[in-house]
Amino acid sequence: MRRISQKSAVCIIIVQVICLMILVSCTNIEEKPKDPSKQVSLEDKRVSYTKKNPPTIDGVITDIDQHIIVVEGKMGTSKSKGHISLNKNTEYLVFDGKEYKKGKQSDLQKGFRVKVWSVGEILESYPFQTTAKYVVYEKVQP
Repeated sequence: MRRISQKSAVCIIIVQVICLMILVSCTNIEEKPKDPSKQVSLEDKRVSYTKKNPPTIDGVITDIDQHIIVVEGKMGTSKSKGHISLNKNTEYLVFDGKEYKKGKQSDLQKGFRVKVWSVGEILESYPFQTTAKYVVYEKVQP
């Protein structure tokens, strides 16, 4: 068996690193759509997600704090109550009966009808606990 000298081994490693750098630099990490009319906006992705997936809970806000809403309504086919954490990654949409618009946490009030999609685990306590990924709400008209 033939031994490779230390200098040869270092040269082989350097060549491998250079080849790897060339391959990585040629890779297009972020592909952009060729036709701008086919781009899907972030809001469209949210709406699409909420239309394709059932909400974790669909109900009414009964209590609200800075980073938590309590929602009473239906979880699937059962009545339920949820303690929903809101964080910087939670996204909000307002539905006015016809279209969706970007919402904000500061709009939320007791009595608003909401649908919540959660991210992560749902703690099976009463009320159940989870973190919201999307909150779709309807503003109550005075």
